[in-house]
Amino acid sequence: MATLLNIAPYWEEVTAYSLKWNQILMAALTQAKAQLLGGEATRIKYMEAVKDPQIRTVVFYNHGSGQGLVEDGGAGYILDEKNLGTVKGKEVYTMCCLTAGDLGKEAYKRGTPIWWGYKDAFSFMPQQEEIYGRLANMGLLLVKNDSLSWRQAYEKVIEAFNEEIKKAETGDPWVEITLVNDRDALVCWADWNPPLAETFLEMIIRMILDFLRRIF
Repeated sequence: MATLLNIAPYWEEVTAYSLKWNQILMAALTQAKAQLLGGEATRIKYMEAVKDPQIRTVVFYNHGSGQGLVEDGGAGYILDEKNLGTVKGKEVYTMCCLTAGDLGKEAYKRGTPIWWGYKDAFSFMPQQEEIYGRLANMGLLLVKNDSLSWRQAYEKVIEAFNEEIKKAETGDPWVEITLVNDRDALVCWADWNPPLAETFLEMIIRMILDFLRRIF
């Protein structure tokens, strides 16, 4: 029986990269899995698949925002605050922009024990996409295949980012810049790293940024 539900929409160029990385990850994982790919990656399909009581881990690769994990085609969300209860008690592993911010924090508060993802935009350089894909996949492989704890995996991935950043210092500056961005955006909300309470200033900044994103 599948214990992992993998979700990877695909409808434009950027999602082609994330789908490629996602399928490399799925091929490397040893555990049984169910998958919603491309046009199957919709809210309706997700809500049906996640009902399986054997599912303990939900993986999502593609576009995200502060409000949710974007479904195939970009018109709506597979997961947002309205259906966060579907990941209560489950591990969530994501490779997408922004969702570890408000959404990931709220999921943790509501009983999701692990939320791995990026609190800001995930960026990459296409000519070096293998590096970004390998780093994006590394955490889950360390936990599921190598039996590391989530904390150990997070520390290992940060070390790997630092090694790649060091290599990039003498090469393309944009590779270095984007790797630093992704490293600093990566978080794992868990009991050993719970999200801190938002300060008033942080709340104001977040509200302004959310407003600007809606406009532009």
